[in-house]
Amino acid sequence: MTLTSVVLGILIAVAITIYNNLYAGIADIWIPVLLSIGCTVAVAFCLVALMYVATLFVNKKKPVDNPNPLWFWLYNVFNSFLILWSGITVKLSENEKLPDKPCLIVVNHRSNFDTMLISKIYKKHNILMVSKPGNFKIPIAGATIHKSGFLCMPRDDARGALAVVNKAADYLKQGKYSIGLCPEGTRNKTGRGLLPFKNGCLKIATRANAPIAVFCVNGTEKVYKNFPFKRTKVYLDLLKVIKPEEYADKNTAQIGEEIKNLMLKKINEYGKI
Repeated sequence: MTLTSVVLGILIAVAITIYNNLYAGIADIWIPVLLSIGCTVAVAFCLVALMYVATLFVNKKKPVDNPNPLWFWLYNVFNSFLILWSGITVKLSENEKLPDKPCLIVVNHRSNFDTMLISKIYKKHNILMVSKPGNFKIPIAGATIHKSGFLCMPRDDARGALAVVNKAADYLKQGKYSIGLCPEGTRNKTGRGLLPFKNGCLKIATRANAPIAVFCVNGTEKVYKNFPFKRTKVYLDLLKVIKPEEYADKNTAQIGEEIKNLMLKKINEYGKI
């Protein structure tokens, strides 16, 4: 969306300049420059407004059986746009490569940007996120992630949660999508350690016999404080890919403990940066 806005903004500014004969020499160079900036902002605003109107017609109560490719593409476009304008600089580190086949992706939770960054960096893996109900109520974003196939994990509803786990496992078995989630279940606003894990979500991997990619992120909690005058350096680390044969004899509590220990070790290392 950013590139589209810039290109259309420049083209419109050039057309206005030529049509109105506003450029007579180098001294007038500021005119098309200011017009380009203004038109770019206007185009971006119009695209957002168009998206907002389109989402008004989305019925979020209607279940999505299969992710809509157009809406999933739109999610990735807006995701990239928000990350670009948020001023994030990512330092990515991988102890091993993310598998080409679908996997369950888990990460600690400090900010809304945690899963957004993973979605952008590993866009080719078609990551569908498991998210809390409140995110589906956000204007534009809520309807977009709903149509994209993101999974709404209900609170205090064991039967509903089990249905989400089964559906996510089915997506993994299809071989088209990876699933991403935060085992803490909510943002850790303390800035320290980890919140208790919701280990039941790890059944998504065990039922699909899929690898578990363990990520750790640091710095996303500073984005809102730094924006718009200061860029934010964020560390994203792929710590380990736990293969199905490595967790075959473990229950979800034991798998969760292993993941927690990996994350805590890295979080302690972040404190030394």
